[in-house]
Amino acid sequence: MSPRPIEDARNIGPICGAELRSIGIHTVEELQALEWEEAYEQWVAAYPDRIHTMAAYALLGAVEDLNCMKLPETAKRRAKKWVTELKRRRE
Repeated sequence: MSPRPIEDARNIGPICGAELRSIGIHTVEELQALEWEEAYEQWVAAYPDRIHTMAAYALLGAVEDLNCMKLPETAKRRAKKWVTELKRRRE
């Protein structure tokens, strides 16, 4: 099976896909090979406006191949915690 473009990842559209490509994540498989926290940290370093819970949900859902609105509560808590940590680091 050939690699899928990052825009084919669940929850990732053309704008987010272009942003992820700009930081070196070109395929769904590259994204899934990273820890989602690492990918998210790289994303918000380049695009600080992405430091919010819904962006974290979208990326985590893309990695897990889940609709971001149907993430398990444990995953949502992890995402919220990571967003809080990144915001704290930027203060």
